[in-house]
Amino acid sequence: MGWYSKPPYRFLVTPIDYMEIVINHPTFGEFLEAEGVPGAPALAMNALYTPVKTPVMLTGVQPHRIQELSSHLSGSKFDFVELLGDIGGAPAAPPAGATTKLFAGDMIGAAVVTGDVTSLIGYGTVTQVYDDKFIAFGHPFFADGKSALPVYRAVTHGIRSSLAAPTKSVSAYGNPIGTITKDLHPAIVGELGPGPAMIPVKVAYHPVNNTPIEKHHVVAYGQEWAVSYVAAVTMDAIRMERNAATVEGTVTLHFQETETVYTEKFRTASSNPFLDVFIKTGSIIDAFTNTLTNSAGKATLKAVSIAIVDKPQIAIAEIDEIILPAEVMPGESLTVSVVLLPHWSTAGADRIIQRDVILDIPDGFPMGEANLTVSAADESTDDTEFTQLLGDIFDELLGTDEEDDEKPLPRNLDELIRQKEEAQMDAGLITITLTPSAFGGGFPFPEDLPLPENDEEGEGDDGEIPEGFPFPEGLPLPEGFPLPDNSAEQPIETELVIEGFIVTGSKEAQITIKVGDVGAGALPIIEGAQ
Repeated sequence: MGWYSKPPYRFLVTPIDYMEIVINHPTFGEFLEAEGVPGAPALAMNALYTPVKTPVMLTGVQPHRIQELSSHLSGSKFDFVELLGDIGGAPAAPPAGATTKLFAGDMIGAAVVTGDVTSLIGYGTVTQVYDDKFIAFGHPFFADGKSALPVYRAVTHGIRSSLAAPTKSVSAYGNPIGTITKDLHPAIVGELGPGPAMIPVKVAYHPVNNTPIEKHHVVAYGQEWAVSYVAAVTMDAIRMERNAATVEGTVTLHFQETETVYTEKFRTASSNPFLDVFIKTGSIIDAFTNTLTNSAGKATLKAVSIAIVDKPQIAIAEIDEIILPAEVMPGESLTVSVVLLPHWSTAGADRIIQRDVILDIPDGFPMGEANLTVSAADESTDDTEFTQLLGDIFDELLGTDEEDDEKPLPRNLDELIRQKEEAQMDAGLITITLTPSAFGGGFPFPEDLPLPENDEEGEGDDGEIPEGFPFPEGLPLPEGFPLPDNSAEQPIETELVIEGFIVTGSKEAQITIKVGDVGAGALPIIEGAQ
């Protein structure tokens, strides 16, 4: 079915024979479970009209969130739906004398989510009933192909007249009377009987100075994106206000294919915690349930548990200063003090967080200047002078390629879970790295090198490029430039975690690696290193 958006207003109706074809049309989802099923021939559709969108009623959601959700639920999956806010909750008990039979012209609801706080149900009209099967809508819901949405009987409360887009006030009631098994362009196909299995989702919201509040929902299989919707809307409904805060979340996933349980935590601080929870939980779940991105193994959710802790304090701390000695000798321990400036809402009177870390300098560490970099987990040191100047050349020589390149591809769901657990990173993580300077004391410039006398060639192999050195075109090194020794040039790295905070920023400083007596007393301290 479709309608013209400009006058003259006319309506187009999907032919019944075109709708009936979808009853026996195999979907892509069925191909995954039963290979070799022949596909039905495709039929052309007239594209000179605007398809009718399935009205999807969202209950329990704040009205101002509808547009926000619509802007993020974009893409081909949501081309055929229109989100509408409505009052009410889960499908109510059926009215007295309600029949369990289904007839052509009846209103039905196909549920994506039902539960304590919110429901998400798309409504449409039954076109024809064939014993225990029926076709409805005359247009797609999501156009997902294989589907598993529970079907509810629905009642129309009233109609808002409009030539352009008349709408109905509807609601679902009773228990599921069947399942939507196919969702295709011409129509949806359903089977009467018990409803399908659903994904139980528990959301525990812990507001400040209060006990956790638990709410329960079920989400249809194939619509796992809606789990993040449930988490965000549940928090928003209990929270009852819109302001900046720090949110800590824990997402726990149980799968049908393995007994291994996956848990991932996140921490965010922003002016819109609703959107943070929606995006963060969605990305965690999508990594497993998205068939395109998950190449390791099928991941069918058995249960989902989401715990959310909401704090009014803004738990952000920025790296402000590095305190370290001016010199250090190989074989010694280097103490580095990292000073952070937290947000005023989380800090005491001095507003300072200071943590000390120790780096053990190996005996073979090169002499001369070295770069000390202190960076947050979300910061990158790829823009330092060292990496800009020589880039991948020293990366290959020093063996500093990305660790991900060395990890084997996950071959099953358990391996994917293990790799994702290993890749998790706390938002309060700080990385401290000491790297030999590209042109420190151990790298004399060409003018410092001894030159041959009387136009004679130099002796030995001074200036020669080692065999296998990746010498790129367009970046010649000066003759006689001494290349770093692979064993001695490895960076020294350690990590520090500021619990409960989101750390931002980075700082750099230089320190001299020196051999010999540097004088009596403690080494001079450089304060306020940038």
